[in-house]
Amino acid sequence: MDIFEQYSIELSVLATIIVGNYIRYLGGRIRNKYLYALVFLPGTVIHELFHAAAFIITSILSFRFPRMKISLWPKTNPDGSWTLGSVSCSGINFFNAFPVALAPALMLLLPVMAIENWDLVLRQTSSVFNLGETQTIILVVSLMAWISHSSFPSRQDFKVASSQLIGSLLWATGLIYTALHLY
Repeated sequence: MDIFEQYSIELSVLATIIVGNYIRYLGGRIRNKYLYALVFLPGTVIHELFHAAAFIITSILSFRFPRMKISLWPKTNPDGSWTLGSVSCSGINFFNAFPVALAPALMLLLPVMAIENWDLVLRQTSSVFNLGETQTIILVVSLMAWISHSSFPSRQDFKVASSQLIGSLLWATGLIYTALHLY
């Protein structure tokens, strides 16, 4: 057994981290906000869809159906930073602020599941795109890095999550309790 087979999962996680940091590095070099937005568009779309899905689910659970607006148009903020996308929701309350704001963190499960099912992911990706082994690994690791990079909640997400302290504490307690009893 060669070293890649023996440590394939560990090497894949390391490669994902390296490629994710390289994507972040490249993003920092792009000065044109529209080119920057285009490079990060796939991750931005997934990030905002996770917010929207969490809002829809929590709205259904609370029997409320407030309005939501999604924007994928980049905007320059007063401090010079950029906002690549946003989801504006009416009716954020103690019940839904935490899960809606931090929903993109669930995107981290996608690379973890890919690593857990590495052989299946490589076989399926290779057959769908008709790629060789090296090209398939590069594609999968790049997609995992892109998703990982886009999964981190923004400053605004953390502000919304912490705006409803009681709800955030209830959700955090529930998540910790569940995690402790699952493992």
